[in-house]
Amino acid sequence: VVHQNCIEFMQDLLKGANSLGLEVEADLQVDVEGMNSVTPHDNFTKEIADRIKRLWSSPILREAYSKKSQFQLADSTQYFFDQIDKIIANGYLPTDQDILHSR
Repeated sequence: VVHQNCIEFMQDLLKGANSLGLEVEADLQVDVEGMNSVTPHDNFTKEIADRIKRLWSSPILREAYSKKSQFQLADSTQYFFDQIDKIIANGYLPTDQDILHSR
């Protein structure tokens, strides 16, 4: 569920940015396209996690996140994106906190 959430939350954030008329930086367009081509049920790979990390560091997406009240985005989005290195680590097991933040 945690892996699915990470994919869904980034896709939701990208849609939200788009609805606000915010365009992600040109050098991140490959990552945007990559995120738009996966489904939450795809294998959660290091490549997907790296895309999420790069996109989450985008000032445009941080701006969109700051306006999340204007579109639908899960409250735990930042929690999971800030934990992405832990989530992709070999042998990752969700903590109680991770489970509480899952939907």
